[in-house]
Amino acid sequence: MGNETCRFEEVQRNSHVYSDMAQYINCEYKEILNSRTITAAEIKIKINNLTQRYRAEKKAIGPSGGAPSSWKYFESINKIVGSLPFLNRRIYVSSTGS
Repeated sequence: MGNETCRFEEVQRNSHVYSDMAQYINCEYKEILNSRTITAAEIKIKINNLTQRYRAEKKAIGPSGGAPSSWKYFESINKIVGSLPFLNRRIYVSSTGS
């Protein structure tokens, strides 16, 4: 149950961010979207899907830097989050002592 509580709190903690993102996208890209409205839930799902795919690609490359990923978004996402401790085990371990 404790793990479920943490996930619920995480969703609540970030829900305003997803809402703000949806509002921004709907205002800035009104012409492109026509009458479609992007929801906070859709943004959350998209971010989660991209994160999972990035982690899978990163794992496939391995710590030795094996073959580069052919996924077209890998390099862009890696520039943004590649050095964050929670995605880089070596940095995470050195920062936590684990």
